[in-house]
Amino acid sequence: MTDSKVSSLEVAQWCKIQGEHVYVWESSMLDCFGLKGVKSFLNLPYLRLKVRLVPLACIDIRIMRLFAVQKEGLEAQLKKVNEDTASALEEVNVVTKEQTYEAYATSTALDGL
Repeated sequence: MTDSKVSSLEVAQWCKIQGEHVYVWESSMLDCFGLKGVKSFLNLPYLRLKVRLVPLACIDIRIMRLFAVQKEGLEAQLKKVNEDTASALEEVNVVTKEQTYEAYATSTALDGL
């Protein structure tokens, strides 16, 4: 058995090759560091699915000539889903680029003093 490790630089290079939907961040099950990033990341596929489905519902409403209130409701829902998606993406980007476990552990240790 070898004690090989993957450096942060190797991980960053691998992520660039993989494409835009690959994220890497530090996390710890011991003290839940990074949990917010994991939650936001896991929310993204569902939000992206909603973004695709709501316009289809709007098309169905136009075809069936239903009330304008329903159309407005679906358009408001689409706007909310787009805002939620942008917010989740921003949160994931902040977690992946700005937060480090080392800084978190240091600040947590200082808070306990």
